[in-house]
Amino acid sequence: MYRIKQFGSKIYTTHLIGYNEKYRYLFLNCNTRFIVYSLELEKVIIESRQLQWVKTIDFTADLDYAICRSFKTKSNQLADAYLIEMSKLKDGLNYEYLGKLACNRVWKLSRFSSGMVMATTNKIQIMDCKTKEVIMEAENKFFHYKWLYLREGKEEDVLEVTYLGTDTNEYYQIRSDSIQIIPGMSEDEKKIYGMEEIWI
Repeated sequence: MYRIKQFGSKIYTTHLIGYNEKYRYLFLNCNTRFIVYSLELEKVIIESRQLQWVKTIDFTADLDYAICRSFKTKSNQLADAYLIEMSKLKDGLNYEYLGKLACNRVWKLSRFSSGMVMATTNKIQIMDCKTKEVIMEAENKFFHYKWLYLREGKEEDVLEVTYLGTDTNEYYQIRSDSIQIIPGMSEDEKKIYGMEEIWI
């Protein structure tokens, strides 16, 4: 295995949290270090502690933007969301704070190439990372931590939201011009959308 970086004389566990094929960047975390490695330059171009505990990084469909979920401490329940523009990383770590997320990850959307869907404590949002505007939004009545699962379809996408600590699921229909809750999805409808799949 090729050694990317050694941090002093101590042994640290480094995790690969993302790979951007378009820009050929590896994204890693090592305790509170956030690391970006350029495969093209074959070197670490960013090593920073500014974002604290970076848990996940997810890319838009066009691969030009990413949203990372970060925690101030390991015990935090709500993540801080930061927007990173890939084209600016060569000049250093530039990021923009978006707010608090109450979800396990954010999801790219094929029908919005620079869009991401995410959940705050009381909203489901689609954000255009290019313009930094919320382009669609739906209220939800639960304030619990949420697991998101997205199934993309030809006509619409279906977002399943699971509220941890309750046995409650909600489903949202995402079209190119709207996002709305699907009331009372049946078991047959769940099978049509593939929502019966086991999460990994």
